[in-house]
Amino acid sequence: MLVDMFEPFRQDYPKQLAEIREAIDTRDAGRTAQVAHSLKGAVGYFGAQTVHALAYQLETIGRRAELDGASLSCSNWSRSWSGSVPLLLSLAGQNGFDRFHAATSTQPCV
Repeated sequence: MLVDMFEPFRQDYPKQLAEIREAIDTRDAGRTAQVAHSLKGAVGYFGAQTVHALAYQLETIGRRAELDGASLSCSNWSRSWSGSVPLLLSLAGQNGFDRFHAATSTQPCV
């Protein structure tokens, strides 16, 4: 089931990333929090704890309307997600998401 959810998320991710970057650039704190919340929920299904924590950080930045560090946080989130994708794809092809979750659950959150 999670494997089926991953591909649509991966295809939609560039759109969501563009949305959050635009929200940050236009200083739209509410939209920043909304898109980050959506991203956080989606990556939570895949067990990517570090990526989830960074999305939570972006959501918090948006909710607090403290967007000064949001661009850096967005870059960190994007880099962390991009680094997780090959591992996710590899493990999903072998023994599914249980192995991916086990491999990432010991990573520090931030």
